[in-house]
Amino acid sequence: MTTTVVPYEKQDPDKKHFKWLRFSKEKDRGLEKMRLENEKMKLENERLELELKLKEIEMESIDHLEVLVGTYILTTSALQAR
Repeated sequence: MTTTVVPYEKQDPDKKHFKWLRFSKEKDRGLEKMRLENEKMKLENERLELELKLKEIEMESIDHLEVLVGTYILTTSALQAR
């Protein structure tokens, strides 16, 4: 009677399957982590873009007010000079 050596994978298919499941889940977790990091960066970029737009609007408002104040000063000065 001869004994044959059976490879490890063929001896216990359940172990091979569980090993694959563990690897697959670790890979999925890694991909999910990367997806969440990308989403976080995207949201941060959107936040910064909105913040920049707000600053631009504030600056435009300040410029507009300066023009109005300047016009008011010129108008009142001209009226007082009469």
